[in-house]
Amino acid sequence: METINLTDASLPSSLAEKGLAVTDDAARNVCRVECDVAIVGSGCGGGVAAAVLAGAGHKVVVIEKGNYFTSRDYTSFEGPSINQLYESGGFVTTMNGGGLLLAGSTVGGGSAVNWSACLKTPEFVRREWAAAHGLPLFASPDYAAAMDKVFERLGVTSGCTEEGLQNKVLRKGVREAALPKHVVVYGILVLETDWWPHRFLNKKIADWTVT
Repeated sequence: METINLTDASLPSSLAEKGLAVTDDAARNVCRVECDVAIVGSGCGGGVAAAVLAGAGHKVVVIEKGNYFTSRDYTSFEGPSINQLYESGGFVTTMNGGGLLLAGSTVGGGSAVNWSACLKTPEFVRREWAAAHGLPLFASPDYAAAMDKVFERLGVTSGCTEEGLQNKVLRKGVREAALPKHVVVYGILVLETDWWPHRFLNKKIADWTVT
């Protein structure tokens, strides 16, 4: 539910309509919402955790500060899209100013930006985490199975046959240079008419990367 248009008076009733027990705490001027688990952030981590916990029968509340956008809300202009979907309009730097952080700030978090590209944690990285940092889970079959489950839930596919101009040029260069390539898969629903050649952050295309 979106709370942007709700008031202090309408918020409790809207929460109650969703099946949540809500009580007023007049002394602190707040509402108490009863749930089993509260997850802050609806991104790749929070979304997966919420799905697993809800599937196990827990009452889960996901709290997201970003707004909710559908395909009808997107614009073909890069500036407004970055301002809508990224934390602080895309301008967040490290403490020393040496790095720029692009963090999704919308329902879906990082899964809603970066063209919905889905990359599994490389095996060599998982081995390093397990050996160098004492985290054996990442090298286990359980972690691999968890990634497969997430891909299944997202409907990850490589079936985006239409390419944008930049990808056609890149693919041609890779082919002529005889370099290895692979398709970046996407967590999107592929439809025959679902092709937006100019839409920023919502392209239904197959990107190619050079390795």
